Amino acid sequence: MIVLNGALSGFLPVRSGVPQGAVVGPLLFLLYINDITDGISEIRLFADDYILYRQIRTHDDCITLQQDIDKLHHWSHTWQMAFNSKNCHTMTISRKRERPTLQYKLSDEHLSAVESFTYLGVTISIERVHDIYAKATRVLNFIRHNIYHYT
Repeated sequence: MIVLNGALSGFLPVRSGVPQGAVVGPLLFLLYINDITDGISEIRLFADDYILYRQIRTHDDCITLQQDIDKLHHWSHTWQMAFNSKNCHTMTISRKRERPTLQYKLSDEHLSAVESFTYLGVTISIERVHDIYAKATRVLNFIRHNIYHYT
């Protein structure tokens, strides 16, 4: 019911939704997605964003990651909250030249592999990760060399 200039509106049924800016909106959203992590091995949520990840050592790990993606798709289908597959990507960070791979799919659409992406305002880049790793290795080798010679 709405009051405007002393006049009352009639009652109308609310079919869905929460008024924009309502304090209860974020709480209801959290309750709505509360079970999204059930049965998923490694997932991090922040507001309406999530990241699914897994350490891949064998082909079985690739299959487990695909099963986690399938569980998310099933959840989204059940709760009528579809993921936009165009905004879903895969990224592999590894020092190994050969590694187990699988073409991951969300529903029937293949997920694109990317070299970098931005998550929560931080750009994660394979090239940058390799640069940081190389710098840390140089510093570690410098320390090892100096400790060996001076002890």
